[in-house]
Amino acid sequence: MMSFRRYGASLLLATASLPLPAQIQGDPDLPHYESVLGVSGNLSSIGSDTLNTLTTLWTGEFAKFCPNVKIQIQGAGSSADGYIPLPATLASRIGEQLGL
Repeated sequence: MMSFRRYGASLLLATASLPLPAQIQGDPDLPHYESVLGVSGNLSSIGSDTLNTLTTLWTGEFAKFCPNVKIQIQGAGSSADGYIPLPATLASRIGEQLGL
């Protein structure tokens, strides 16, 4: 249990040093994206319940550029088929298997 607390504290300190969104700037020479005709298909997001809100916001903006793409978001968490765990979840599972 103690190692998990140390890991959490380290993660918190590491994320606190990340730049804020206002500090992040893209390439000014990169042209703005313009929607093109003919983009269609299916886009599926399966997995993290935690990221559902962010994924919903992202796909809402994506749909403005590609309205013919059918979007499906499935927040089944780590029980979903095809789910790839986040690094922290994976590390926790490995720790459990090792008895840490």
